[in-house]
Amino acid sequence: MADDATDTQPTNPSDPQDPQKSGDAKTFTQTELDAMVTARLSKAEKAFEKRLTDELKKAEERAKLGDADRLKAERDDLAQKLTALEAERNDALTKVQLAGRVTDVDYALYRVKAAGDKYLAKDGSVNVDALVKDHPALRAQPDPKPGPAPTHGGGGNSKGFDMNAAIRNAAGRNN
Repeated sequence: MADDATDTQPTNPSDPQDPQKSGDAKTFTQTELDAMVTARLSKAEKAFEKRLTDELKKAEERAKLGDADRLKAERDDLAQKLTALEAERNDALTKVQLAGRVTDVDYALYRVKAAGDKYLAKDGSVNVDALVKDHPALRAQPDPKPGPAPTHGGGGNSKGFDMNAAIRNAAGRNN
C-alpha cells in the first residue's frame, strides 16, 4: 500500500483505458507524497515555533520592565492596533460612499487615497463627482431597465418572421 501510485491526472474522455498516454500530469508514489507532506508540516511547525518564541521574548522583555514601562509598551501596541482599525473603518466608509456610483470600488478607493485631500473632505465625505470627472472610466453605467417583451413575432418589428406561427403551420394548426 505504501508503494501504490496516486494518479493526479484527470481521466481522458477519449481514452479512459490508458491515462498514461497524455503525459500532461505527474504521478507520485505514496512515499513521494509522504515526503512532500512531511516537508510542508515541518516548515509550518518551524514557522509556528518562531512566532511562539518571538512572542515569548516579547513577554519576557515586558516582564523585565517596570510597571510604568510595561503599561506604556502595552499602550503603544494598543494605539497601533487602534490606528490600523480606524484606517480600515475609514476605508469601509469610503467604499460605502463609492458603491453604486463607480464601476470599480477598489480602484476608486486607491485613487481617493492617492489624491489625498483632492477628493476627500475633512468630514470624510468623498467628492465622487470630481473623482469621476478626473477618471471617466470609473463612471458607473446605469442598469438598463428591461421593457416589456414584444408581443409580435420577429423580435422588434411586426413584419418579421414569427417562429411560433411557423411551428403552428408545420403542425397543421393554422390559427
